[in-house]
Amino acid sequence: MLTIIHGDNLKDSRNFYFQLKQSTLDAITLQGDKMTLTDLTEAVEGNGLFVENKDVFIENLLSKKHAGKELDILIDFLHKHNKGNIALWEQKQLSKPQQKKLAGAVFREFSYPQTLFQLLDALAPENSKRLIFLYHQTLQNIEPEIILFMIGKQIRLLLALKENSLTSISEINMMQWQKPKLIKQSKLFSTKKLLILHEKLFNFDWQYKTGNLTQPLPDTLDFFLAEI
Repeated sequence: MLTIIHGDNLKDSRNFYFQLKQSTLDAITLQGDKMTLTDLTEAVEGNGLFVENKDVFIENLLSKKHAGKELDILIDFLHKHNKGNIALWEQKQLSKPQQKKLAGAVFREFSYPQTLFQLLDALAPENSKRLIFLYHQTLQNIEPEIILFMIGKQIRLLLALKENSLTSISEINMMQWQKPKLIKQSKLFSTKKLLILHEKLFNFDWQYKTGNLTQPLPDTLDFFLAEI
């Protein structure tokens, strides 16, 4: 059986992936960006005459290996193999075309609620009423630590766009498709305002991790959003 584990909620998808690995007695792990057809064949079929039902785990095959003939050959092999269990863990949400290539597999998707992305898109001056509404909706489904991280990431992207320094941050590889929308959002803020917001979020994160936050994190973020 071929199982595909993906989604933007890396914490939950990774936990599920590790639980799946721990449920097997002799798991074989391959790195998708370095894996060749020979590696995959040896992992699946082995060398022993009496070895059956190999459990093979492949990390980031689709996330890091560029589309092309080599990837198509690997995917074709995965489709044809039916002797054991193969699980693919991907560090991002797979696109519809990528999922179509793996039709017939069992997909386990771990994603954040849409209200989180609506909250990030709504970050703008004088928009506190909508921000707080979306924040409390999101807080019902995920931890405030994740919301803090995602808001911080969004502010870094907006600041990088404002200063034309996208190459200085790792998130650039994850947001090419949304660049026009982020550029428009960045124009709603001054550079000074984004720097102030970034510094506040950095301090919240440090204080929370060191136990020096003066109030609970959910309340801290509530006041932060109200003051944007």
